[in-house]
Amino acid sequence: MVGGFTTWCAGKGLAALPADPETVALWMTSLATGEGGRKPLARASINQALSALIFYHRDAGYLF
Repeated sequence: MVGGFTTWCAGKGLAALPADPETVALWMTSLATGEGGRKPLARASINQALSALIFYHRDAGYLF
């Protein structure tokens, strides 16, 4: 799921690490709305993606 985030950020010209809160909010919105013709994700799937993103930041030494 984190790979999807980094790809999404690259496509938008946004920094993936460390990610701004606004970037994370936009990404989560894109997951919920099915941006790009993808199927919208359920709340549980979005929560799982956010948990992975938090781990990604903490593993890299950033507070999230």
